[in-house]
Amino acid sequence: MPGRPVPYQLYLFTLRLWPEVLDGDRWEWRGEVKNTGTGELRYFRDWPTLLRLLPDMLADAGAPRSSSPDPPATPPAAGAPGPDDRCHG
Repeated sequence: MPGRPVPYQLYLFTLRLWPEVLDGDRWEWRGEVKNTGTGELRYFRDWPTLLRLLPDMLADAGAPRSSSPDPPATPPAAGAPGPDDRCHG
């Protein structure tokens, strides 16, 4: 038996990412995600944290929880761009 339809609602987020130099040749990605509708702003230091933040921020905005399981939290693929891999143009 199909579930009750969920009313259509749009939720818009902005995502900012930057490489943060730790020391010497070490760096890590840092970021912030902002719900443009509510103004809620959260910071993160790794990809799994970002994946955990989004469903929580949707719930905080009143969005219904998905009936499908959450996706697995996986790190970025090997060879992901680093701080010196910037687009020029």
